[in-house]
Amino acid sequence: TSTRIQLGLLLTESGKIDEAVQVLAPLATSNDPDALNAYGVALADQGHLDDAVRQFERVLQADANNAPALQNLGIVALRRDDIAGAASYLTRALALNPRLPLALNTFGVVYARQGDYAHAVESWNRAVDIDPRQYDALFNIGLVEGRAGHRAEARAALSRFVATAPKERYGDDLATARQALIGLAAEQLKMPAAELTLADARVRPAAGGQGIAIGTLFPQVQNAVAAYSRNVASENVVTVPPERSFNDFLVGLDVGWELDFWGKFRRGIESADAQLLAAVADYDDVLVSLLAEVAANYIGIRTAQEELDVARRNAELQRSSFDIASRRAKAGAVTDVDPAQAATLLHATEAQIPVFESQIDEQASTLSALLGAPPRRVEELVGDAPAQIPSPPAKVAVGVPADLLRRRPDVRRSERILAAQSAQIGIAKADLFPHLSLVGSINLEAKDADKFFEGRSFEAFGGPTFSWAILNYGRITNNVRVQDAEYQALVNEYTNSVLRAQADVESAIAAHRGALLRTASLRESVVAAEKVVDLVGRQYAEGAVDFTTVLLSQQFLVQQQDLLAASRGQEGLTMVTLYKSLGGGWETWAGASAVSSETAAQMKSRTRWGDLLEERKQRNIAEAASTGTEHDRGWWRWRWWRPQW
Repeated sequence: TSTRIQLGLLLTESGKIDEAVQVLAPLATSNDPDALNAYGVALADQGHLDDAVRQFERVLQADANNAPALQNLGIVALRRDDIAGAASYLTRALALNPRLPLALNTFGVVYARQGDYAHAVESWNRAVDIDPRQYDALFNIGLVEGRAGHRAEARAALSRFVATAPKERYGDDLATARQALIGLAAEQLKMPAAELTLADARVRPAAGGQGIAIGTLFPQVQNAVAAYSRNVASENVVTVPPERSFNDFLVGLDVGWELDFWGKFRRGIESADAQLLAAVADYDDVLVSLLAEVAANYIGIRTAQEELDVARRNAELQRSSFDIASRRAKAGAVTDVDPAQAATLLHATEAQIPVFESQIDEQASTLSALLGAPPRRVEELVGDAPAQIPSPPAKVAVGVPADLLRRRPDVRRSERILAAQSAQIGIAKADLFPHLSLVGSINLEAKDADKFFEGRSFEAFGGPTFSWAILNYGRITNNVRVQDAEYQALVNEYTNSVLRAQADVESAIAAHRGALLRTASLRESVVAAEKVVDLVGRQYAEGAVDFTTVLLSQQFLVQQQDLLAASRGQEGLTMVTLYKSLGGGWETWAGASAVSSETAAQMKSRTRWGDLLEERKQRNIAEAASTGTEHDRGWWRWRWWRPQW
């Protein structure tokens, strides 16, 4: 019975539910509580919740204090969305046995459903402390802590989950956890990473420049004026005023509005739009580079840790060979040359260990700087749980070449700069045409203060004005030519950026393909080398071969294992390079603000920014950055703008 129960539980854990039910079904007629609980769990996983409940209730009829049965009833109640029932069963189970990890894990879900995330995390942590294989609890801790802004705790839990959870059962959750870790790195990059801060500093002036350009479309002169003067006139002039001394009081409003008949100001707005989106694309480009560097440093740490583990395992193997050679030398079976050779190889391998440890520390410091944090220990950055070198996915969707033009931030930046310069040509050409304006003034003016508000103090004028620079001696025409020449230079630069982007993708694909093939060959070589070392070691212990053969086989194994670890790391690095060449990574901030809340608070304390720092405004800019400014609309088509106060 116990063997059948263990087999059924193993099948249930491995996801083979139908087979587990078949194995456990013959035990349904027994009164063994362990058998009934195991059978009920299998039935519940199969979806037969009512049948499962009957098995658990049979256990409780025989023993009302059976904690596993109460725990299982709580899990079934939660599946039925009976939160109160689940809490009741789980409370009873934990009162009987407070060290039930599955009950603690499930109670954490109950707390989370109730919105009590603090107690949920506490319950999940207790479950993991009791049983480190509570992978669901680790996953939930990472997601909840990440949403709460506790990045260190979220990163530690998710890193541990990724490193230990079985792929067969948690494939989708592992992908989600890896994506969440990338998102946490991106969130950390919004902290004071120097390059990113400088790139963001270029977005803010561009946003202000857009507001200036929009303001030119409205009346350019709107001045409220007021003046007072005491005047004394000369009597030695042709026309002597009636009063030599008098006061002059003046209050009024002057207005001047140059009408945008030829699109000069609208082309200015178009240029400012493009310059803003070019600055956003520059920010995206820096963010892509930073994410790539973070990923590369993380892979470098994991590669060095793998190489360190290989060196330690080989040192243990070589120490065993040294002991064998020493015993044989003492017995007179071999000369002292064999233990001397074994010691030489052992010490050479041990000398590599501090090299790998220093590499890990150096890369941890670099990773801390990229995350905008002071230097930290590697355990604080990537967790203390062992983890393998990240393996790239089996397939990578590179998309069609046309999509690359929108994904690559550097290409979008070149395109936006080109669009801004195109608008500058229109601005220069507008000066070839007449300038039409509406001007006017309304004033109250009087020489005596007590008569200032009388109707006779009112004066006004208004009307259209016309000006045309007809003899500019080629200045306007040559300005148009200058702007056009700069546009042509930017066309060539944009073409080169597209060609470079396509070349980067092809080179990255070729490098990644080569790394995959090399790793596959090295993996087979390591398997063969391990088999040779094992066979030769046994033959040497039996005296069938000399130690030179052992030495050579172990040296080759060390070399091949080092090459395999380095090649696996190169697989990950080439995948990072491929993602970077495809422009991936910049989407992580789209739809949110590129400015951290701390930085925004500092800026608002100095200056009134209006809505330019609000998340909604940042989201609009991010959406425009991925779709362009014109939307198939020419400058001559009317659009509605409002001043950005």
